[in-house]
Amino acid sequence: MAVSTVPDEEDSRGRSASRWWEGSANGSQGRGKKIERSKRESKYMGVQLTEAQEYMQWESDNYSGGGTPGPSDTTPVGVYGPNEYPPEKVGWHEQDLGGQIPPPPPLGYWTHSAPATPDPFKLDVSRLVTLPPPYPRHHPAVNNSHPELGSIRANLRALQDPEDANAIKENYRTRSDSLRERGTNGERSRRAELRAEIQDKIVKGEMSFGEAAKAEAEFDTTEAQITQRRIQQDFDMFQKDVMTPLHALLSERIRKATASIEQLKIGLLNEAQATSPNQTQEEGDEQPELLEKLTLLKWLFEGREQLYKELFELEAQRNNLYKTLVVTPYAAAKNNDKVREAEDFFAKDAHERKVAHEKQSLKRFEDFHATVEESVTRGVEDQLSAFWDIGPGLLDIVQKIPETLTDDFEILIPPMEFEENPSYHDHPLQYLFSLLSHAQKSAYQFIESQTNLLCLLHEVKTGVMTANTKLLGTQRVLEGEDRQAVDEEMSMISRDEEQRLTEDLKEKVNLVEEQWREALGKGIEDCMNRVQVFLLERGGWDESLQD
Repeated sequence: MAVSTVPDEEDSRGRSASRWWEGSANGSQGRGKKIERSKRESKYMGVQLTEAQEYMQWESDNYSGGGTPGPSDTTPVGVYGPNEYPPEKVGWHEQDLGGQIPPPPPLGYWTHSAPATPDPFKLDVSRLVTLPPPYPRHHPAVNNSHPELGSIRANLRALQDPEDANAIKENYRTRSDSLRERGTNGERSRRAELRAEIQDKIVKGEMSFGEAAKAEAEFDTTEAQITQRRIQQDFDMFQKDVMTPLHALLSERIRKATASIEQLKIGLLNEAQATSPNQTQEEGDEQPELLEKLTLLKWLFEGREQLYKELFELEAQRNNLYKTLVVTPYAAAKNNDKVREAEDFFAKDAHERKVAHEKQSLKRFEDFHATVEESVTRGVEDQLSAFWDIGPGLLDIVQKIPETLTDDFEILIPPMEFEENPSYHDHPLQYLFSLLSHAQKSAYQFIESQTNLLCLLHEVKTGVMTANTKLLGTQRVLEGEDRQAVDEEMSMISRDEEQRLTEDLKEKVNLVEEQWREALGKGIEDCMNRVQVFLLERGGWDESLQD
């Protein structure tokens, strides 16, 4: 949602204050297929830039084709009576006659069905629609569905697809298990055969117990060599079939994730540099909201961190296999000192590698946090500024509605509304309630956007805290502290810090909500309640008004 301009009677968020409905309802050339939208969408969503451009092209082609203007050809384009809907917004919900409708007439040829001068005895509430931004949005940020970000979302899904990596791991696991099983079964079979042979010779008196022990020792030496060859074979198989292809796969995915992250970061930087306090909002939402960009950026970052973790675990698995390859001969020779020395070396190496990995992860988290915090700060300021641009204007209209409603209170209602809602003849304040409801939901977008941005920043801060705590615990264990005691202390620190961050978030969200209620929310809610009570007393209340 872009920053709005300062509201006045002639300008509202980049469009004429009473011309919120201008644009092509069809959005196609010639006789296009009718697009079904809800009542609220057809009235309040705003027109997509592409639809407006297509309509302008259609109008240009039609005019250059020799069309003869009608009696109102001198009427400026887009000028209507204050109570009038243009024809292109009429008929969205009628039955589709044959699946096609004719193109709308050029904007300059429409005639007026209502006087251009408003009734001075009726309250004009049109700015409840014209002042706030379009609502609902075509692509709300919470849906994460804006087409402009479609290619990056596709990249993210591809990066998160585990099928290729799982296939590589499963293929190795099957072959490794088979190799280990054959080795174990072979050793068991050969040992049983040897013992049966020794037992038979001892019974026959052909072998002494000393010779039997020597034969079994020679057998153990031979089996140790066979086991060593099998472990070497398993290591070589892992290196060739898993380490090489999977390392390449993960590294390539990390590269692609980084490229997508940089693409989004550059876009955010350019957007920040190009932001103008007087920038108007385009109709519809041609550009994705900041929240959607940051959410996608966060998903990409988390996906890349998972890839880094998988790469670290892959290297750790390779090192464990290599440790087995080194330690096995010492264990077979019962050289306990060498076994202990080798295991200590590999344990220290694993801890040092883990510390290095977590340091790099924390650095990435801190850089990511800096990017998100800067964007969120800017986004919250923009949303707050935009809200204060329209809030006082909306409240001014709300305050013109009497505290005590009577049948003498009247509002301006466009004639087209009576055709669409005949009940307005008997209960005109139904129209007022629908506009108040729209204004409330539309203006609240600014508040909701601030809250969502603050929540996203909270998640990133929590991620930085978790990475920092994890690194601190790993470093202390490496220095020789008891792992269980360190883990318990780190868990307690994490809980306390997370609670502090949560309280900070609650405080900021409460402040935003408080500003909303004081500036507009309470006033518009109280007004809606008064209108609802008035309609209930006169039998004009309809639950559908709250939809």
